[in-house]
Amino acid sequence: MTNIIDFQNASQHRACRSAVVLDQAHDPQIAIRLTDWHADRLAKRERFEPTTETGKNLRDRQRRDYAWRRAKTAVDYWRAKMEFEDAWINAARDGIVRAPKPGEISTRDANVSAWRQALVDQMLTPAPTLNDVEWKRRTFAAGQHQHIGADPAAIKRAIERDAAWLQEHPVRRSRPVDPAAVAERKQADCDIRGRIKEVAASLHLSEDAIRPALSLRNRMIAGFIREHGISADWLLTGIGHVFQADRVNH
Repeated sequence: MTNIIDFQNASQHRACRSAVVLDQAHDPQIAIRLTDWHADRLAKRERFEPTTETGKNLRDRQRRDYAWRRAKTAVDYWRAKMEFEDAWINAARDGIVRAPKPGEISTRDANVSAWRQALVDQMLTPAPTLNDVEWKRRTFAAGQHQHIGADPAAIKRAIERDAAWLQEHPVRRSRPVDPAAVAERKQADCDIRGRIKEVAASLHLSEDAIRPALSLRNRMIAGFIREHGISADWLLTGIGHVFQADRVNH
């Protein structure tokens, strides 16, 4: 595993797993099976180490994506738990549902603290995309980490590492744009449309009849050529006869 990516250690994984199992009090085995399924999936992926640079970059992204999704799931869980238990208390107060029994729910302060800690954990987790880095920056600027005494310098360093890694390992490298080639392509398209209109005028075709061909989609151009017996060479290049040989002879 690359040194750049600082994933959660085994003790953190065990702690997270235990928390999930305890919260699934109705059927703890469900949480165990789900956790084991993800662990098995990751183990199969890690069985073979890629040998090419492209393969290594993909593997690093997969590791980042896996860790990021787990961290985001924790944030979503604690936020949902906090909102659900608030709704439960409010509904019980209005007599809609029974009141929660002692120990069935946590205090709001405990839920908020757990949610904020999950946010900090996610900000410290390697981000797989630039959008995720932007999320980190927005969340950090919101200041939720300050309420639990998290180290702001550590979060800043994590964001800087993410930005540097993603810059060095882009998903795809953009090719330089050749303005001359773009202009040439636009002119060629304009010329083809002009020849379509020229044929339309000679065959007394309406604008509706030639509108599909003017889109310059391959299928539409092929249909226009076939339907009116036009020479493909002439339509695309302007060279040769306007109509196909059988049309001319006919």
